[in-house]
Amino acid sequence: MNNNFRILLIFTFIATLLLVTGCGPVGTGANAPQTNPGTSENTTPNKVESPAEAAQNPALAGEALPSSAGGSSSQDTSNSDGGSSETPSQNADENQNAGVITAACPLTGLPVDESLLDNRPLFVSISQFPAWASRPSTGLNSAPVVFETLLNEGQTRLQALFYCGYPQSTASESDTDFSTYEISAVRSGRIFYAELAKLFNAGLIFGGASPEVYAEISPYQCSSTQNTDTPSNTGAGGLNIDRLEQVAESCQTASGNTDLSVWLFGPAADGGTTVESFLMKYNYLNQTRWEYDAAEGGYVRYQNDPTSPEDFTLSTDRLTGEAIVRQNIILLSTPHEVLNKTGTIIDFSLTNTGGYAWLIRDGVMNKVCWSTIFGDYPDPSNRYRPFLLTDCSTGEQVNLAYGSTWVNVVDTSMWFQQVGDDLVATQPFLGYGD
Repeated sequence: MNNNFRILLIFTFIATLLLVTGCGPVGTGANAPQTNPGTSENTTPNKVESPAEAAQNPALAGEALPSSAGGSSSQDTSNSDGGSSETPSQNADENQNAGVITAACPLTGLPVDESLLDNRPLFVSISQFPAWASRPSTGLNSAPVVFETLLNEGQTRLQALFYCGYPQSTASESDTDFSTYEISAVRSGRIFYAELAKLFNAGLIFGGASPEVYAEISPYQCSSTQNTDTPSNTGAGGLNIDRLEQVAESCQTASGNTDLSVWLFGPAADGGTTVESFLMKYNYLNQTRWEYDAAEGGYVRYQNDPTSPEDFTLSTDRLTGEAIVRQNIILLSTPHEVLNKTGTIIDFSLTNTGGYAWLIRDGVMNKVCWSTIFGDYPDPSNRYRPFLLTDCSTGEQVNLAYGSTWVNVVDTSMWFQQVGDDLVATQPFLGYGD
């Protein structure tokens, strides 16, 4: 074998290796998903239907599909200047070999098994109080979006939106740390759940509701909680993980899923206020601190204990023990109304309206505008869709960071102050209704 033939063989081997592995930086240049500013159009095809296409577009062919739904990432997404890169590093080989068709999850911008997008989005109502019974919460790292909303006297409840993936069961017969159901502390519905359901055309899972509330939210109910031991105690309700996906597959609407491809993902806007540590304060006994950690790829959640309010502990997902990490935190401001004398029924509107919001990502906060008014969307539709986030001056959409989002819905009375290292957002008590 002469030298020229050996060189040709080596060159062919190297070229083949580069083609198969899709070598090249992800999230920059030709491999980055391209968006048209001011519209929700993604000009990069969001479907990878063959190994060859996956190799050419590794940013859409992720290596761990369930993790793209939400939660923390073990991948290093930081770039040389300390901010987040446009797309997380992805390894396409695993999914190519498995023959999985992937698409971008519209709520994270990350790859997901395309077949999961046919399932209906589901909101699960998860309690935070009493703390000893409800924490740590279950399944939050598999929810691409979590809403935190005000109940009464400073208590809040979580509405975890499950779509693009589901938590994996880790319980066994020998487990003693789990409740009867893997997703526990599923609590009662609230009147504003109808607003959340409309935005995402989502189904609701909750544990009971007062008659006046149930009348408003029952059209969106996909399932009730399982509670065979103490049927009168909604706080003991829950559901198992396999049932969650079954409900998402079966609880469909006649009109099908709404197109949720509204949010844009990409680099952060210029300017803004540096926010390394953010404190959301509903009252002295209910405070959440978010600390930016570039190594974790987002903001890490800590929550205070009502029995020791000055002490904050790391928030984890009970199913995995992993820290709750979010790439985006949004404070969505809208007027709240207390509807009863005991202050337990609070309502607000999220449909066909808008207001101010604050987007916190990559260690920076920017004041933006939000809207669900039909005419404000770049592409016309007569269906409710997720809220738009825009630059208040130019009207152009702003980008979220690739990954999961936590939305605090706050009243317009919320105010900011700097306390030491913390930027503190305080939600005042709303009082009681008539």
